[in-house]
Parts: sequence; structure tokens; C-alpha cells
Amino acid sequence: MVQGVVGAFFVRIPVVYLMSRLPGATLFHIGLGTPVSSAAQILLCVMAYRAYRKNIHI
Repeated sequence: MVQGVVGAFFVRIPVVYLMSRLPGATLFHIGLGTPVSSAAQILLCVMAYRAYRKNIHI
């Protein structure tokens, strides 16, 4: 759940804003916020999984 909030508010919205401010920005550029957010969420999940596995000592 945390990675979803982080992905939406701290990745997707800033990326969309920054892309929209570029000169000549198109809907394609603005739409890149979604896959960038998904990649960040996957990275956060992998990091959490590794930390969880490290704490369990499996």
C-alpha cells in the first residue's frame, strides 16, 4: 500500500508535471508518468522483499 501512495504522489504526479512543462510536450510525454511510476513501485517492492528476507534469515 505504501508503494502505491509513493508511486502516485511522489513519482507519477511530479513526472507528469515536469513532462508537461517541457517545450513541445505531447500526450505521449505526459503519459510516461504511468510507466515510470510502475517501475518505481516495482523497485520499492523488490527493496522491501529483500529487506524482509534479510530480517527473517532464511
